[in-house]
Amino acid sequence: MKQTLIEKNFGYVYAIVAAILFGASTPLAKQLLHEINPVLLAGLFYFGSGIGISIILLVKQLINPANQSIKFSRTDWKWLLIASLVGGIISPVLFTNIGLAFALSASFSMPSIYFVGSLSVGFISYGLSLICFILALRHIGTGRTGAYFSLAPFIGAGLSIILLRESLTWQLIAGGTLMAWGTWLHLTETHTHEHDHEALIHTHSHIHDEHHQHEHKKDDPLGEPHTHSHEHTPQRHSHFHFPDIHHRHKH
Repeated sequence: MKQTLIEKNFGYVYAIVAAILFGASTPLAKQLLHEINPVLLAGLFYFGSGIGISIILLVKQLINPANQSIKFSRTDWKWLLIASLVGGIISPVLFTNIGLAFALSASFSMPSIYFVGSLSVGFISYGLSLICFILALRHIGTGRTGAYFSLAPFIGAGLSIILLRESLTWQLIAGGTLMAWGTWLHLTETHTHEHDHEALIHTHSHIHDEHHQHEHKKDDPLGEPHTHSHEHTPQRHSHFHFPDIHHRHKH
């Protein structure tokens, strides 16, 4: 019996969740614009994204530092925190959004629920959406991830109909129907043929499946999944697969 994408790989879930979270940002932003300057709102979105992702990384490490798929040294954590601080927190203030909003006489005199809501939307629709998008790229490749992420405008339009009582047009119905059909074709596709794996040395989180039959060194981590440098020997076989990090062959 042939396996489909739904049965074999959950990378599509990450891509669709990323599209849902990002698509929801537009109608939610429109609701927040009743009380917040648009330039300031854009800054708060990125501000919330940077703060939220930084907190998740820190809490995850503090709760269970011994069970991380990727090990960070002290130097790694220093650069990660600097990148999160500068990219997610300081940059929105100093570069375009929050600083620019104040330069344009924007005011922070807003109900606290709108302030918290702005940070939350930024964290969920920008931060978590990006994480899911990157995970989808790892599992199902750029083409399929991009195709599923293209659902975002339709999700935003659908939520606008529900939350903002926007009108439902025949163009939206036609476009949404075609997009849903295309997505279903992707989800139910099968892709099986004989292919070659070239010799490869790389590092990533993995389990000992048919593509990972290597020996461990003394200092390699125990348990699965685990992360360490490992070598793939040349291999030729046939199985259901996607264009992931182990399948970059020509057709």
